[in-house]
Amino acid sequence: MNRRLIISDLDGTLLNKKGELSKETIETVKKVIAAGHVFCISTGRPRRSAIKFYTELGLTTIMSNINGGYISNPSDPSFYPINNVFSKDILFNLLNDETIRSHTKKLYVENQQGGIIFYKDEDIEVSDDIVELFHVNKKDVVKIDINKKEDWDIVTGDIYSILISINKKSLDDVSFAIKACTTTLFVDYWKNPKNPDIITIDIRTTFQNKGSALEFVACYYGIPLRNTYAFGDGRNDIDMMKLTTRSYAMKNGHYAVKMASYKITSHSNDDDGVAKQLKKSLLV
Repeated sequence: MNRRLIISDLDGTLLNKKGELSKETIETVKKVIAAGHVFCISTGRPRRSAIKFYTELGLTTIMSNINGGYISNPSDPSFYPINNVFSKDILFNLLNDETIRSHTKKLYVENQQGGIIFYKDEDIEVSDDIVELFHVNKKDVVKIDINKKEDWDIVTGDIYSILISINKKSLDDVSFAIKACTTTLFVDYWKNPKNPDIITIDIRTTFQNKGSALEFVACYYGIPLRNTYAFGDGRNDIDMMKLTTRSYAMKNGHYAVKMASYKITSHSNDDDGVAKQLKKSLLV
């Protein structure tokens, strides 16, 4: 009756500013698990860049990656992963649109193959901002000239998400073109903190969000949402924060997630905000 589900984002939430788990956070999560509670990670990162933290925390539970695009249990080979993907043909439709292609500075595809960057002749370096956002190693990213259609066929797997970097002046034109190509996908955008003139458009299936992932995890473990603690700091956490009255936006979080959450942690991610709240709430 007292078992709780705790689901937490990684970057800006469970991880400190260095992108690391502190000793206090690791020890607290392990105490939470030892007390019989269920702790899960829900992150925008792909599995390959989150598995390190899953292992450090000693987890054996379900993990949600790519904002609910890929749900798996790394500790259980018998668990059949859930893939919220869309057809690669939609990518080709977008690439074939002259407005989208001409305004695109970089286009990043995250799919079942890994990470794929489409670039232009005059800018062949892998985009640091996109690589950082998706936490991938440059050496692991396949690079394709966006204007060489004969090379597009290297994309063979279904797609989790597409990120398109454009100049913010082109946002209206590109957004309209995307909507003309597909009316079935979720389209959002991010501002680039390092370059205010650049906007990154995020395209993914409407089924791919942290709220849906939380509902699945809660059902899987048989723990009601009212007994679930959720921690996050960004706009992509909002869907899961709205589902429980035990949701905590990080003190360092975006104002939008603070508005969507029921409470705010007393401490930031750089001061073990999640760990301190769990100690207080669960008495571990």
